Amino acid sequence: MDKQELFIQIMALLMGINPKAKVGKLLNFCVATHVASEPTQKTPLDLARELMNHPENLATWLQEVVESDGHYTIEEMLAILDIPKDETEAFMEQVMAEIQMLDTQGL
Repeated sequence: MDKQELFIQIMALLMGINPKAKVGKLLNFCVATHVASEPTQKTPLDLARELMNHPENLATWLQEVVESDGHYTIEEMLAILDIPKDETEAFMEQVMAEIQMLDTQGL
C-alpha cells in the first residue's frame, strides 16, 4: 500500500472516533507525543504493538513514550491528564471494547 492511501485510511479512521471516548483520548496522547527511537531503541510501531499486546502496562507505557524523545511538552502533559493512572486496567478494557466497535467499512 502506498503512503498516500495509508494516510487516507488513517484520516478516515480518525474522523470516525469520538475524541471524548477512551480510544480517542489514547489517540490524542499518541498525536501529542513524538517518539524518538534513540533512547528506547523502539519505533512507534514497536511501542504501539507493545501496548496492544500488554495493555496492563499502560502506566509504564505512557512514561516510556513521553520520555522517548527526552522532552516533555505541554501537549503531552495535557493529553496524559485525560488518561486515568489509577484505573488503567478498566481504561484499557474500554479502549479494547471501543476498538472492536470501530466502523472500518471501506478501509
